[in-house]
Amino acid sequence: MAKYIKVNANDNDLEYEKINDSEVRFHRRWKKVYGAKWYGPGVDDYSHYHDTIEIPETVTDVKGEIGPKDKVYTVTELGTSGQDNGAFFWALRVQQVSVPGTVSVLYETTFAGCTNLHKVTLHEGLQIIEGFKEGTSSGAFRWCQNLHEIKIPDSVTKVGQCAFLMCKNLTEVTIGKNIKTLKKVFYSCHRIAKVTCRAIVPPELDGQSFENEVYANAELFVPRNSLELYKTSPYWQTFVHILPFDF
Repeated sequence: MAKYIKVNANDNDLEYEKINDSEVRFHRRWKKVYGAKWYGPGVDDYSHYHDTIEIPETVTDVKGEIGPKDKVYTVTELGTSGQDNGAFFWALRVQQVSVPGTVSVLYETTFAGCTNLHKVTLHEGLQIIEGFKEGTSSGAFRWCQNLHEIKIPDSVTKVGQCAFLMCKNLTEVTIGKNIKTLKKVFYSCHRIAKVTCRAIVPPELDGQSFENEVYANAELFVPRNSLELYKTSPYWQTFVHILPFDF
């Protein structure tokens, strides 16, 4: 049976599962309803986690619960890949989360269904934000209906399809400079009013990367030296308002 370190943060008892001698995984604390896992709209207290959560870069096993006493472990994962395994999957009471740069991947259900999450802070070091995978309720931020802004760090190289599907109140997006493709990433996000793309070479888009309202109404800020390139690139050229920015 797996053992866990418990760390109290903002009145949340956060649990970390040992991966190896130096790393731990943030563990999803399921709440059982009628003896089975249950999640979905209306289950207001399904998650034990609530309000503001700041995931630390390291945790110390002060009691020796999973190894030597006072051993320091690096937090490298938030849950695991697969249906129901997201660290905050349908955590309806969580409102703000900070993810450290020691975490390299946000899996396809990490924050899916966090309908009250309105602020997430991602740090440099993150590399992948997973999107849709067959058989899962994905991607990573799907149905985060109160998320207003997302800043994708420059360290991110991949954002999967539907990663932000149905983030209907998302209004501001910053795209890191190392992303190569953004296919169907912001599908059904109709209220985006400002897009900042730091990539020198425009990432590849498709017909569902952004909604028509976004192309028509949002302001797109791009590197000054790449302005003409964005104005002639497929789908990026559809933005009516393309403005230069000095990064």
